[in-house]
Amino acid sequence: MNLTQLQRIFIVVTVLWILVVAGHFWRSSGLRISKFIPWAAIPVSVFWGGYWILSARNRNTFLDKVFFC
Repeated sequence: MNLTQLQRIFIVVTVLWILVVAGHFWRSSGLRISKFIPWAAIPVSVFWGGYWILSARNRNTFLDKVFFC
């Protein structure tokens, strides 16, 4: 699999964010899934949504026509 530099950056930031959030909850009150999911999964989803929009700029897609007229 050939990853672009932007993909590598997004993967590294995603992994670091999950580790930071997991470490915070592990140290503070134990790693409970009910608290971990909103703080880890939701920002990661938004972050990768941003990647999807950024990567769509490089292609001639529907998103390109809608967001970047």
